[in-house]
Amino acid sequence: IVLEYIAEGTRNAGDSKIIWDIGAVAWLLEPAWVPTVVVPSPVLTDDLRYERPGGRPMMRVATGVESQTVFADLFEKLAGCAD
Repeated sequence: IVLEYIAEGTRNAGDSKIIWDIGAVAWLLEPAWVPTVVVPSPVLTDDLRYERPGGRPMMRVATGVESQTVFADLFEKLAGCAD
């Protein structure tokens, strides 16, 4: 993918690729690329459902990823390492 993107320009950055493995790094680099919400952490109930009772520690949840922007930034940085 990286070689196609850099050499041939046949792909748009982020075309149909799931990037949750780099989502946390993307959020650290630019939080606007990974919109989030802060919610109470869930609890798994005995009947294997999740509930969000009050008083739980808060956690941040990604609600989306601007994959085009994230991949463009990643590929640009990788291309700079090839020298």
